[in-house]
Amino acid sequence: MLLTTHYMDEVEYLCNAFGGDKPGRIGIMDSGKLISLGTLQQLRSSHGQGLVMKQVSDRTEYLFFPTMDEANLYLDQQKDKTGMMVRASNLEDIFVDLTGRQLD
Repeated sequence: MLLTTHYMDEVEYLCNAFGGDKPGRIGIMDSGKLISLGTLQQLRSSHGQGLVMKQVSDRTEYLFFPTMDEANLYLDQQKDKTGMMVRASNLEDIFVDLTGRQLD
């Protein structure tokens, strides 16, 4: 089955709900070109499980870390935590990191 969508949370749900023993692969495309392909776990592992988001002016910077512990440690070491937060990365974060564009 091939599904195309801009709703990354839908992709995550469907891959988890129906993946079973062999999770579905996700292809991320940009301007008609396939730029990344893998299971949800493979994509999260290659970019990072933990994410520090930092609001800088009118944009958000994404800093990926291999684990949530490493992301929390990074945040703990910052003197000014204004506009920063830690959370688990998701597919939309990976899309933004790969393409440089937000999904609206």
